Amino acid sequence: MNDDAAVGSESGGRFDRETRLKRIVAELEANPGMKLVSLADAFNVSTETIRRDLNKLTRQGLINRTYGGAMIVPSGIDRPFMERNAVHREERIAIARRAEKLVEPGETLALGPGVTTLQFARRLAAGSSNVTVITNDLRITTTVGASKNSRVIMLPGGDCQVDYGFA
Repeated sequence: MNDDAAVGSESGGRFDRETRLKRIVAELEANPGMKLVSLADAFNVSTETIRRDLNKLTRQGLINRTYGGAMIVPSGIDRPFMERNAVHREERIAIARRAEKLVEPGETLALGPGVTTLQFARRLAAGSSNVTVITNDLRITTTVGASKNSRVIMLPGGDCQVDYGFA
C-alpha cells in the first residue's frame, strides 16, 4: 500500500498527503499530545509515514514534536526567533526581493520587528538603495547599520532583546 494515499480508518476513504496533514493537525487539536503509533493507527499508515508527516508539520510551525508523538503548537506563544526564521524561509526571501523593488533611493522606511522584515532589511543592506531605515528592532538596526549605503535610526522600546533560540 502507498502510505501517501492511505485509507482512512474512520471513513474508509483515501486521503492524499495534504488532506492527511490537515486531519493530523485537527486530531492533535482535539487530542493534545497524541503518540506516533496512535496517529499511524488512526490514519492506517506506517509509523515512518506519520514520522515524515509530523516532521513536515513541525517545519511548517504547526506542531511540536514530542518524544514518541506530537502536540499542537499552543496559540499565543511566540517561538524562538531562530525557529521562526527557519519556517517559510524561501517565501520570506521572495517577499523581501519583491518589496526591495518598490524602494526608491533616498526614501525613509519604518520597519517593525519580525523575521520577514529582517529579510527585507538584509536586501536593503546588500543593495545600493541609499535609504534611511527607522526601526525598534536590534537585528534590523545592526543589519542595516553595517551597510555603507544606508542609514538607520533605532527607536527605543522595541525588540532590543536578542533571542538566539538557545534554551
